[in-house]
Amino acid sequence: MSLRELLISLYLAAFPDETPTAAAALFAAYFPDNCLYETVDGVPVSLLFLLDQQLLCGRKSLPVCYVYGAATHPDFRRRGYMTRLLERAADAARERGAKALFLLPADASLEPFYAERGFTGRLYHAERRCAPLPTGAPLNPISAASYRRLRKPLLPNPALSPDSAFLQLLVAEAVASGGGAFADVQNGVLALCARQNDCLLVEELLGSATDGAVARLLRQTGTTHAVVRGVPTQDRDRVPFGLFRPLADDLPQTAYFGLPRDW
Repeated sequence: MSLRELLISLYLAAFPDETPTAAAALFAAYFPDNCLYETVDGVPVSLLFLLDQQLLCGRKSLPVCYVYGAATHPDFRRRGYMTRLLERAADAARERGAKALFLLPADASLEPFYAERGFTGRLYHAERRCAPLPTGAPLNPISAASYRRLRKPLLPNPALSPDSAFLQLLVAEAVASGGGAFADVQNGVLALCARQNDCLLVEELLGSATDGAVARLLRQTGTTHAVVRGVPTQDRDRVPFGLFRPLADDLPQTAYFGLPRDW
């Protein structure tokens, strides 16, 4: 097997819910330039992706890096491989001019591990469940490029923003599932969602009039209920969602984190 095939095999073993097709698309977009790994006797035992993103702070756009898909083979855990990878990721991020690393732990039990390695900042989003309500006209399907353009003015301050390749990957996967990227430009509503059987997974919902928008998406996609992520309307609605490690001074203490690609 080639190195790429071995890394894909390791990735799929760590994330069994990921399809081989989705994993292949991820590696096609980001391997080898954005993939770090540790090997034993030439075989990869630990890996992560280091993806360039932006932290939008008012009129400033700060470079940051998303540590995505961090995984170690079960037989090689607790031997320091991931710790070394995270330090390599921090060094590589600094070389790129990044001001922070951020990630979404696969499980809450991993948060102490990451906190010991400098990931002490908290990211957030909001999450709720919805059922159909009276509805209006369908939302319009849009491209990844249009979603990225329309998204920026709807984001809270500060907020994380993915690069175009990552967003294209998300939208392609959403469309393949029976969902996609949708907009109601007149009412300022934006949604990225995937279908999972009868459930609509709304990875991100931005704008006003969002309750009506979810109802319209449910009918449009033929689903019966939805899990909706988006921007909290008030502080008490904030749900901790991800961690970040500052690599520079004067960064915000928290930020909105949407579009992690964890569906």
